[in-house]
Amino acid sequence: MEGSHFLRDITPPEAVGHRALATNLSDLAAMGARPRWALVALTLPADVPLDWIDAAFSAIRALAARFDAAIVGGNIARGSAIVIDVTAVGDVPAAHSLRRSAGTAGETVLVTGYPGRSAAYLDLVLKEDASAKIDSSARQAHLFPEPRVNFGRALLERGLARCAIDISDGLTADLGHVLAASEVGATLEESALPIDDETRRIASCLGSSALEYVLTGGEAYELLVSAHPGRVDEIIAVGAALGLPVHPIGYLHAEPGLRLREGATLRTLAPRGHDHFRRSAS
Repeated sequence: MEGSHFLRDITPPEAVGHRALATNLSDLAAMGARPRWALVALTLPADVPLDWIDAAFSAIRALAARFDAAIVGGNIARGSAIVIDVTAVGDVPAAHSLRRSAGTAGETVLVTGYPGRSAAYLDLVLKEDASAKIDSSARQAHLFPEPRVNFGRALLERGLARCAIDISDGLTADLGHVLAASEVGATLEESALPIDDETRRIASCLGSSALEYVLTGGEAYELLVSAHPGRVDEIIAVGAALGLPVHPIGYLHAEPGLRLREGATLRTLAPRGHDHFRRSAS
């Protein structure tokens, strides 16, 4: 199939390996955990070139080394498709992890980075746009997401926040998990949502909505945090020290539901994004 060749052409093995571990480290980052070790299980077709395997596994080792995490074992098996299954383990002080259930009415909602980039790039790929092969910030964000481990650890260690989640399913979807677990509601400010130039360019090229990429696009692996308004400047400063932009985008309140303020208008948002348990259309 021509489309599958296109996907292979623009997804180097280094990206496959990096993403396999990065997505697990992002879960640890959302708890403020320190990565310790990982297990890597590989299922590979017989015709996969050895240099492809070497490149993918080298990327896993390189990312693990950056966070002092050891690859302590795993498994290898033959199968009909390439599968890389990673289990990452970290540690936090007992009963002191960042939690999605710890949000409190009155807290400010913040997000790291630019969560629309990855979704915008994926849209290019799925529509087989040749510009997806061109190196860009959006391509980097999708193929080589940066787990926000150091930022999450800093929030926990400095007591700057108690509530966080990583954005894997989409900003509104994952914020919805926080709202449900914390039994609060939230209002987002449309004017405060971070949309970078690359996301706007892709949206314009494809006739899509840059705002929708930010609100519902998944696989961003940024951190969504809620914190006392008095700690917001400190949190932004922590991000700046790590070279990471942090954006206040709204607030939590006691009234249930999720809303978006667009100028003088408030509209209700349904938490939308990837649903792991949604049945495919038959």
